[in-house]
Amino acid sequence: MSFILMKKKRFKFKVDFNLEELSSVPFVNGVLFCKVRLLDGGFAEESTRESVQANCVHWKKRFSFMCKMSANAVTGVLDPCLCRVSVRKLGFADLNLSEFAGSGSTTRRCLLEGYDTKNTRQDNSILKVVITTQLMSGDPCFKTHPVKQNSVENQLKRVDATRVDADDVIEKIMQSQDFSHDFLDSSAEEEGLSLFVGPGGSTALGSQHTRWV
Repeated sequence: MSFILMKKKRFKFKVDFNLEELSSVPFVNGVLFCKVRLLDGGFAEESTRESVQANCVHWKKRFSFMCKMSANAVTGVLDPCLCRVSVRKLGFADLNLSEFAGSGSTTRRCLLEGYDTKNTRQDNSILKVVITTQLMSGDPCFKTHPVKQNSVENQLKRVDATRVDADDVIEKIMQSQDFSHDFLDSSAEEEGLSLFVGPGGSTALGSQHTRWV
């Protein structure tokens, strides 16, 4: 049995990578900067250092560089070409530049990944970038992998689903408790009531002397 080794199609793109902003930063002050680099090598550069203002950092920094890509000779589908944006102290985001080939100027928002593992995020910071690609050499007939447009929106919905609405919890507890005069002892009247959150997310109202069993 003989095998024919098909050569990859080769392409060269000019990439304009606009690093716009990082929103929902988990602290109100500090200085942040990014490093933008191709994981396969060929480009690496840092942004300016900007201050956090109202939980947001604005860089408005453009990086322009040449990027080599390849594609399957039979299908013409471009291979992944990952560009990593590392936000110091917070996390990183990997963007597949081949998804942007031939798409003009495209805005993308993505949640940062934690440094320890790609399955854990330390916060909900959202990176905004605008990417433009221009084919400089290679066959203009190529294909890109489908892009999951709603990936960030779906992740944000899952984050919201895990949050506790404190007002809603208090209202439900108030409706389920007996706050008649006989129920409240003198110490509770003097000290007031507090909302306690126990192990596993259980909740209760009581004074500071309340103990969890």
